[in-house]
Amino acid sequence: MDTTETCFEERVDIGFDQEAVSEAQIVVLAVSGMKCSNCANRVHNGLVRTPGVLWSAVDLETARVFVAFVGDLTALSDLTTAVITAGFISNHTYSARVLEVVEALTPAG
Repeated sequence: MDTTETCFEERVDIGFDQEAVSEAQIVVLAVSGMKCSNCANRVHNGLVRTPGVLWSAVDLETARVFVAFVGDLTALSDLTTAVITAGFISNHTYSARVLEVVEALTPAG
């Protein structure tokens, strides 16, 4: 069975506010279950559709995802849930765990 057509996921580009991202928290997630660029797009899309997420970058080769988010609006559990849900709605199985959280890159104010 050719799953290429059913697996296709176009990447959503939300753009980003560079100043907001520079003040955001950054989390590094380890994501398992991604097999192709469509999976990476699906995980990215699920994350950027999460309220408070400003940006994400998926590294398929290392199975790492970098996410900039507003800590007051988004919990870490929201991010891992977004990854799991992204797989669930497309009959894929993804899991995510937090590897590292970095506070704001530049102090606010």
